[in-house]
Amino acid sequence: MSVADNIANNKSTTDNSNKINLLNYLYSASKQFFANVTVKNTTPYEIEKMIKVLKSKKSCGYGEITARILKISCPFIVSPLTYICNRMPTTGTFLDRLKFSEIKPMYKKGDKTLIANYRPISLLFFFFL
Repeated sequence: MSVADNIANNKSTTDNSNKINLLNYLYSASKQFFANVTVKNTTPYEIEKMIKVLKSKKSCGYGEITARILKISCPFIVSPLTYICNRMPTTGTFLDRLKFSEIKPMYKKGDKTLIANYRPISLLFFFFL
């Protein structure tokens, strides 16, 4: 076994123990600092209020739901939406379908044939703006 192999083997074993020690430290530190953090559930009234203040734009994300459609359908979707919003922090999961956005080029100024004259905009799913 060469000297380089010997160093590499020793390094990998110490790195693993350092990682475990670091993870244990972070876990204990996070419990200490965030012991008093509580997550308060949202109410259907709060969700409905947030939907009502959305600007009625024509743009929509990959879900193809505009703010206007969301406002019209609010009485029918506010309860399921409240349930979803309250479940995400308690389960520690975020719905995969809500992690996506649609990126579109937005014209700024100048020659429209040059790509440098466009900026990317991200269209998010309306439920979590």
